[in-house]
Amino acid sequence: MKTGYTEQDMAKLQKDAERLWEIDLTKKAIRRRPDADKTRLPLQAIYRMVKHSWRANRNKEAAFPFPFLSNPLPGLLALDEHWDIELKDRKYIDNDMILIAGDGRTILISNEKTRIWETPWFQFSSYAFGLLGLFIGILSLFTS
Repeated sequence: MKTGYTEQDMAKLQKDAERLWEIDLTKKAIRRRPDADKTRLPLQAIYRMVKHSWRANRNKEAAFPFPFLSNPLPGLLALDEHWDIELKDRKYIDNDMILIAGDGRTILISNEKTRIWETPWFQFSSYAFGLLGLFIGILSLFTS
């Protein structure tokens, strides 16, 4: 999980989020714009984009309920009831935070790190040691 964003990084990422994402108030959804490119963004940037838009409109006719629940835990966001980020759009969000659905139980995005035995270099080295052991075993049959 990358948490070391500077304020300048987050300001740039927020502008990217405003360019690539939108808030659909009729469907209560946060979604990618139809003309968006395949750029992935951290969930923090999308959250800041939504918060900025909500603050700008909260005293106007275009006011809308804030889509995220308040949460004291760092690295965790929860959508408010009936709000959603569509499945097809979630693949464009970096797994920098955990996002929980409005039901409070379903994890929409997980920041679980890859386990060491799931990495390609670990699998390769496992096969290499296995082949080395097989080679030494066969060689020991012919030398004894």
